[in-house]
Amino acid sequence: MLRKFCPRCAKEIDELFGGLCRECYLETVKFVEVPQSISLLVCRCGRSNEKKKWVQNVSVEEMIERIVTLNVKKDRKTMIKVEYEPFVLNGKTRVPVTICCERVVDGNVIVKHAMTELVLVPQTCDVCSRVSGGYYEAIIQIRGVKYKQEQLLGLVERIVNRYKDTDKFSFITQVQNSKAGIDVYLGSSKIAGKIEQESKRIYKVTSKITHSVCGVKDGRELNRITILLRISD
Repeated sequence: MLRKFCPRCAKEIDELFGGLCRECYLETVKFVEVPQSISLLVCRCGRSNEKKKWVQNVSVEEMIERIVTLNVKKDRKTMIKVEYEPFVLNGKTRVPVTICCERVVDGNVIVKHAMTELVLVPQTCDVCSRVSGGYYEAIIQIRGVKYKQEQLLGLVERIVNRYKDTDKFSFITQVQNSKAGIDVYLGSSKIAGKIEQESKRIYKVTSKITHSVCGVKDGRELNRITILLRISD
């Protein structure tokens, strides 16, 4: 049987990887280029600041895998997997990340590992800043039959929750109860419009919309809407 030798270290081997032994191949071939550290601004709500825009993440795991993968330079032959130990976000948090790189060379699978550090820096996103500041674009006034007011409030909350992934201002700033009824302060006037349409479809509701000027920004008037929903028996 013809013996194989590595031309770099002269070691006798059974398998060649790009004409070299496994060790020499791993030493000489760069699978990926990885930065020493990756910094990321994160909000307590789960959003992260990427390219000066706040992005809603499905989960912390999805966020880390996406951010690390975007910062790794590799060729199409290399598959990577992101690994890290569980952690608790408490102030500025450093997360050591292992990048497991795998590629097929001459019909054989070869694996190499690279390391980076993900630095998570807490910062309040634009949405949370507006929520904490009491921001709202619309008021839904629920009036009419008392026992049905809570049902309509439940519908409002479900619609707001339904659109929170597609409209970042789909949130409730506050809910006020009074003798007259229930007032719901909403972050998005578009969602308020959807609430009016759906409440009229499901319940016996009459509505009235009024507009008011709440300020000026960049020379343009800022408007708020109030939607009165009166529910009957």
